[in-house]
Amino acid sequence: PDPDSDGTYVYTAVERTDLRATVSSTGTLQALESVDVGTQVSGQVAAVYADFNDRVEAGDLLAVLDTETLDAALQNALAGVAQAQAGLGQARAGVEQAQATEGQSRAQVAQAQAQLTQAQATLADARATLSRNAPLAELGYLSQSEFQPLQTAVQTAEASVGSQQAALRSAQ
Repeated sequence: PDPDSDGTYVYTAVERTDLRATVSSTGTLQALESVDVGTQVSGQVAAVYADFNDRVEAGDLLAVLDTETLDAALQNALAGVAQAQAGLGQARAGVEQAQATEGQSRAQVAQAQAQLTQAQATLADARATLSRNAPLAELGYLSQSEFQPLQTAVQTAEASVGSQQAALRSAQ
């Protein structure tokens, strides 16, 4: 009997149908299996293709990152690499220039040594000429005007040797 009715019965024909039962409950649901999802690259998410409790399989696309920040970082890194390569090129050029300067310095030292050797030879020759002619000047066979240039040649050669020694020290 229907509790809201007046107490009379209603009769109907018997039918064959599916029986449906509804069950309700309260409480917290827990997943049978849980998967942690992490990223190797971080950034802002541009699109999400999976939601909570969606069934996913290996290889399914879950989300897409916004690559604008990553592209900018890549461009900055590439610019840094280009700048480092330019710095390397400058450093190599500096090394080549230093090597050329070293070669020039060695050549200057060699040239100064050669000039010193030449000045020493000139001094030795001037001294030999003076010593050969000194006895002749003492005996009066050479006049003072003939002997004086020989003394001056020795003094000039000594000054030249001193000058070339200073030039060699400077080149070294």
